[in-house]
Amino acid sequence: MLCIRTLGASEITIEGARIGAEQPTSFALLFLLAMRGSASSSRREVAALLWPRASDTEQNHRLRSLLHRLRRQGIPLVCSRSTVVLGESASIDFRGLATFNRRRAPRALAHRPRATRCDHAITGDARRPAR
Repeated sequence: MLCIRTLGASEITIEGARIGAEQPTSFALLFLLAMRGSASSSRREVAALLWPRASDTEQNHRLRSLLHRLRRQGIPLVCSRSTVVLGESASIDFRGLATFNRRRAPRALAHRPRATRCDHAITGDARRPAR
């Protein structure tokens, strides 16, 4: 399974292969594809995001080389002439954190004796805090 860590030291691992900050373009591509899930991404769009100042020809060449390098590292990519998609789902650490917070937040707020000045800004509650 592809695991993406963004909290703390950012890195992507898959079956022993590690991609970290020392490979920013590879990390950016895999993070983008993981965030899009099973939705395919246009190769043209991805290349323009990764290399905005390069010509179309250079963007295509760089993307083709990057995809080849990643496949050799064991990254499951599914590519066509016009699209690219990650071949398996990814585990992303902040998604788990968001789920955890959504489940805990209502209970944690319910046990608070009274609201503070910041609570209404965070929760969107327009009522004035208790004094």
